[in-house]
Amino acid sequence: EYGQVFVFRFDNIRNGKLEELRTMWKVDSRFVLGKNKVSMLALGKDPATEHEQDLHFVSKQLVGNVGLFFTKRDAKEVRKFFSSYAEPDYARSGCKATERVA
Repeated sequence: EYGQVFVFRFDNIRNGKLEELRTMWKVDSRFVLGKNKVSMLALGKDPATEHEQDLHFVSKQLVGNVGLFFTKRDAKEVRKFFSSYAEPDYARSGCKATERVA
């Protein structure tokens, strides 16, 4: 159904921000977050078990805090959007301060 799949990395993602992205892209795209091992099984871990051709290469990228982004849009358009996308947010515990306050 979707012509493109991207693996994206994230740290401390907030539900509200993810919902905003999902809303912006909901017409022709899907964000999938879940257990990496379950996603690997769904996509296929090797050529014999993959759901579609070459999806096992995507499975190998599922390490750490990652998600899948499926879309019908052009890869160039997606990369352009996410290379410039930034949303300010309050720091969470464990984040390093970006400014010194006295």
